[in-house]
Amino acid sequence: MKTECRHKAVLILAALFGLALPARATVLLDQTAWTTNFTDISSPIIISGSGDAMTNYLDSGGATNVPSRYYGIRLVP
Repeated sequence: MKTECRHKAVLILAALFGLALPARATVLLDQTAWTTNFTDISSPIIISGSGDAMTNYLDSGGATNVPSRYYGIRLVP
């Protein structure tokens, strides 16, 4: 996962490797501290095809929020 600042937003780029499912969905997660649980910040992002894939998400206002954010990604059924 890679992040880039775009003015007041954060662009999150995620690579998913070796997933053999023909179609899958991911949800982007964030948290404000390592001691809290991740929460969903996106609706499901559909990724077609199988094997390695790339996806991205623009977190509007993510570069202006205090405290810092930590991002994650999870597969959804």
